[in-house]
Amino acid sequence: MSINNIGILGGGFGLYGYMPAALQSNYTTLVLSKYKEIIAVHPILKIYLHQLKFIDSELDLLDASDLLVFARTPKMQFDLIRNLSDPSKVYFFEKPLTQDISTHKIALNHLEKLKFKYSVNYAFMRTDWFKELARLSSIKPLKILINWEISKPQSKWKTELNSGGGLFHYYGIHFASIFKQLNIPIESIRVLMRSNLLEIYTDDNCQFDINLKIEFSDKSRFNIKVLESSSDKTLYSKNLISPFGVEIATDKLDPRISGIIQYYKESLNQDFFKNASSFENYVLEFRTSYDEQSV
Repeated sequence: MSINNIGILGGGFGLYGYMPAALQSNYTTLVLSKYKEIIAVHPILKIYLHQLKFIDSELDLLDASDLLVFARTPKMQFDLIRNLSDPSKVYFFEKPLTQDISTHKIALNHLEKLKFKYSVNYAFMRTDWFKELARLSSIKPLKILINWEISKPQSKWKTELNSGGGLFHYYGIHFASIFKQLNIPIESIRVLMRSNLLEIYTDDNCQFDINLKIEFSDKSRFNIKVLESSSDKTLYSKNLISPFGVEIATDKLDPRISGIIQYYKESLNQDFFKNASSFENYVLEFRTSYDEQSV
């Protein structure tokens, strides 16, 4: 199908990330009229004000969109998904797909039963460090060490387990897409949660020796080191402020915009939605495995 109109629901990352990326990709971009004032006074976003099409109601925005971006909370996302009935449109969702395992299963079943074209945005897949990791992984077995320290988020739900937040369901879930890309079996993944530290690692049966540590901190840091498994020789190392290179700030364009421009382009590929569905089934297994290991 041809995509001309991109509608965006969500006044946070929807406006800071998806909206500029859609405009820079030359799509007609639709947002709710209630966001007009927010955009008009924003130091960066105000430059886009006259390029946008403002729509009064959510239903009208949905009707007018060829591709709908939904960038709200997991619970609101679940409520939307279970009421979707038009498989002629394309839907972009944020992770996690829903607030918990049971709703995730219901949502995924609904999306697949009605053959919706949908995708969930796992943004790490479009970072430079991941592209280098993917390149190296195609050559030889690796040892991958990642330490990610996260500044406490402003949105309260991002730390609440029953809302789809927390170190595993909101932050750790980013890595499910990477494990899928590296063909790591779910049964080889171990998850350890203790107080304020999440550790995700692979067992001895896995061709990649992976150890990830994720924790809340007073400062944001992201360090990745990739070693050759057989010799421990360092093949790649990067120390960043965040997984996206720089810290996200309101007075600068969001560093994730370039990745979303790439994301829009990827969706034009015929196999894109088949792969997106395969990824999301793997992510559900990843979440379920964590639940089972936590019992």
